[in-house]
Amino acid sequence: MKKIFGVICICVLCSTTFSATRQEKAALKKAEMYSKVMNMSKKAIYEQLVSEYGEQFTKEQAKYAIDNLPE
Repeated sequence: MKKIFGVICICVLCSTTFSATRQEKAALKKAEMYSKVMNMSKKAIYEQLVSEYGEQFTKEQAKYAIDNLPE
């Protein structure tokens, strides 16, 4: 349980939602696009997100995106 801005948060996802950086959110948006439009696997999306020739997100940002990608 976590108290944020005077509101008690009991759900597991709340801490992830409130702590996501702008870059993590951007990585997630790109991951969702690759998943929907290009029908890429999670492994391929991760590789694209961290590739020096691709999106150039950090490994941590790419992991956040993959971990939060809807099924």
